[in-house]
Amino acid sequence: MFEVIADDGVSCRYRQVSSAGPIKLRQEFELDRTSGGPLVNRIVAGQFTGGSITFQVESQGDGRSNVEARLTAPIPGVLRIIAPLLRAQVGRQLAAALVEDKADLESESYDPA
Repeated sequence: MFEVIADDGVSCRYRQVSSAGPIKLRQEFELDRTSGGPLVNRIVAGQFTGGSITFQVESQGDGRSNVEARLTAPIPGVLRIIAPLLRAQVGRQLAAALVEDKADLESESYDPA
């Protein structure tokens, strides 16, 4: 589940709920759109508060881009036991989201607003 909580055009706060096996992961993110560098989605609430997902986009010419996504997050207490499962699951979910975004952008059905 993905839900925008607030968006004023300069910054966006959103909530994401995902699953890693039987565990529900609830995170709130903030994205500051004023930076000229990579897009940094800071985790401001949830199990991984203090972490972030950073997207670095580099033009490859001819309408092509290379996108690198990097997730950094502290793994709290009891979740350390399933850290390998979390890494694998979150990696798959992030890869799937990037593929979906790519398809949306290429079909020009992506809402630019």
